[in-house]
Amino acid sequence: RPFAETVVEGAEVLAVTGTSVSDELGTTAASVMLLVTPEVAARLAHARAFADIALAIAPAGGLEG
Repeated sequence: RPFAETVVEGAEVLAVTGTSVSDELGTTAASVMLLVTPEVAARLAHARAFADIALAIAPAGGLEG
């Protein structure tokens, strides 16, 4: 069964590197460096050990429209 869980919100993005097309649908992959607390880093490491991680980035100030 599909499962989704939010592991971190509001983290500052320090860098994005290594973007590349990974499949025929145009999905991209990248390395993202986030500024997080040690506790959040541990939660991210745990999530990564057991699943693939998806990332959504919203503009500063949110998605007001």
